[in-house]
Amino acid sequence: MPDSTLAQAFAVFRQSCDNNAVFENACELFITFDGTQNAHNRLIILYNLYALYAELPLEMNPFLTFFLEFLGERGNPIEKRFVRCILDGTVPLVKDRMPSEVYADPEGVLPVQHGTTERLKELQDKAALLVGEPTVAQKKYKGKTVAKPNIATDYSRHGAMLAEQLEQIENQASPSPDMLAVASQLMEEAGQRTLTLPEQQFLQTIIQRRPNTVLVHCKPLPDTLRGMIEANPFLAFDVAHALLKQETERAIYLETLTEVPISSNSLEMVHHLLTCAEPCILSSEFMHVYISNSIRSCEMLEDGPWKDKQVRTVAKFLQSLLEKKVIGVTEYLIEIQSFCVGYFKFAGVAALFRFASCEAQPEIEKRRNMQSTHHSMA
Repeated sequence: MPDSTLAQAFAVFRQSCDNNAVFENACELFITFDGTQNAHNRLIILYNLYALYAELPLEMNPFLTFFLEFLGERGNPIEKRFVRCILDGTVPLVKDRMPSEVYADPEGVLPVQHGTTERLKELQDKAALLVGEPTVAQKKYKGKTVAKPNIATDYSRHGAMLAEQLEQIENQASPSPDMLAVASQLMEEAGQRTLTLPEQQFLQTIIQRRPNTVLVHCKPLPDTLRGMIEANPFLAFDVAHALLKQETERAIYLETLTEVPISSNSLEMVHHLLTCAEPCILSSEFMHVYISNSIRSCEMLEDGPWKDKQVRTVAKFLQSLLEKKVIGVTEYLIEIQSFCVGYFKFAGVAALFRFASCEAQPEIEKRRNMQSTHHSMA
């Protein structure tokens, strides 16, 4: 979009995003950066990665580590200066300018840089903590005074550090105290912000390989799990799966899931819990409450695109559970038919109605025959 301002380009990108998969959309954009040759498009990518999370503190932007790389060897001089505006908080001043204007007159268009060294080091500390930088972990969790890491951290270095952490997890009987301290901090933050990819991988790996140890030391509060479902849905699945496998934790976290707002993320997580390779056994009471809440969530929305999407998502969720024999059609037939009648015009609902009716027909015929036999005997 060569004739668009940064704000206009972002508006087009944001409109194309799935509101329930913002992070995934952002990751796809991030991956394209190094392969993008057009200088103007590279600025647009940088601005989009900032603008997607502009309402949050910069410390919570999952691409903070990427931005900090421009303080080192990454990027050309104009890209470096543009990213400094992101780190300084002055980039909103240029949102109505076109990338071509930035390149034509960077001195006149981009604000004067005023970020302090202390602020940049503060941002670097926040980004480095995630990948288990030993000195940062000690500084935060043990109260020791340590040297601050180099600001010009390369993303590949994070990958190497992560691989080292994962190798330690594989070779040790249990995670070290420092690993558990980092995991506990990340678990808490996962309910408040979208974690970066290294952070998510670190937590998912340590949970999958040492679930009992991690849950003893890093068990999330119910409110944390609620936030995690929207901010970090893939991580939330691993956490919920591990929690629901614990007899002592199942009841409280099942209750938490019934209180979570019904969204694409929460429906997808419950679906995975029920249909994964090692499915969780969820009580009939929970299933009735959750399915009722799912249907009711459609009723509470005003007519429009959001309601259309919610109805389609709930219909797909219900049909999948029926097809996989997770729920019995006769047990939920009245609720499903009432849902279908109310939203028959929506895509997917008619298919659900036909499938449920077809599946229920043998049972209905069986009951009719039993009633006929009973009457004839009477």
